[in-house]
Order: sequence, then C-alpha cells, then structure tokens
Amino acid sequence: MKHKGTYVAQQPEEFAEWVRRVAAIKPTCYLEIGSLNGGTLLMVAPALAPRAKIISIDWGCAENLVDALSELRAMGFDARLLTGDSTSPEMETRLLGELGKDRPQACFIDGDHAYAAVLSDYELCRSAASFRPDGLMIGFHDLATVGHFEGESVRAAWKTITAKWPTSCSSEIVYPLPDPRPPCGSVASGIGVLVLP
Repeated sequence: MKHKGTYVAQQPEEFAEWVRRVAAIKPTCYLEIGSLNGGTLLMVAPALAPRAKIISIDWGCAENLVDALSELRAMGFDARLLTGDSTSPEMETRLLGELGKDRPQACFIDGDHAYAAVLSDYELCRSAASFRPDGLMIGFHDLATVGHFEGESVRAAWKTITAKWPTSCSSEIVYPLPDPRPPCGSVASGIGVLVLP
C-alpha cells in the first residue's frame, strides 16, 4: 500500500489495527526496527502522544526515510534515526544513549526476518524498555508472509517468544492476503502483538 505517496509494506487493515492498539496507550516514546521508507512511522504518528520521541533503527539511510523523519520533526516529534544492524552488540548502547531517560511503551519489529534476528530485536526492545512498570507492547510483522520468506522465520521466532508468556499476553492480527497476489517476491502479512506486563 502507499501512504502519502510512500510505499509501505503492510496490509492496510492489519496496520490500521496496530495503529488503533498504539493509540489506546498513546506512547510518549516509540521504537521501530526496520522502517524502510518511513511510511509506517508517518502512519503511526497520530496515535502517539504529542511531541513523543520516535526512534527508527534501519540498515540504510533511504532518502524517503530521511524525509519522513524530517516531516515527523516538523510535526513536533523528536524523531531520530540509528543506522546499522539492530542485532549488533553496539546497537543497544547506541539506542540507550538516544533514549536517555525515555523508555518506549510500544515497539514495532520489521527488520531482518531471520529467526535469530527476530529474537535479538525482541531482546533489544525489552532492554530499551527496561521492564517499564506500565508495560510494553511489541508488534512483530510478517507472521503470515508468503513468497521468499516461506518457511517463516518470523512465525517460528514468534512461537518461541510467546511460549515464555501467558497466552493472554499475545494476539495476532492476520487478514486474508490480497487476490490476486503479486507474481513474484513476497506478500507481507500478519502482525503478532505481545503485551508485556
């Protein structure tokens, strides 16, 4: 789908439900791992508290992502970009430095889809939140993706992670995939939501 002319690798109904859940907690700090062009950040921004801190961790520095962060700043948000590998040992130090005293109430993981990387990103989110007394909500994108991610590493990581928590902590947002499907590549679909007490 597109948001303000920017390609967003999300199913519209699924991401709208994620935004509704974010809006219910109105985070003052939001972390996203894997922002691509920044479209998802722009879409979730209205659900955040005014002047919230937004941190994006992404491999590259795509022009559209830089533009999206500039737009978020113009809207009054404290939007920051950390470039590099979210799973690298130094990223946690860099992230905690950017956070300062702030701690995210919501995180969205859509970075490297390898099993170990998803587990690492999950641990990074937990570390960044430092077990907030008011909880943490984490979204995991691509639970139901088909195509070149078939065999689903995100789904496997989701099962490993959610097995550690009561079933009441997790839910899945999965809508039917579009028909017809694109002829090549993958169809991004499915968001797992973990709400930690």
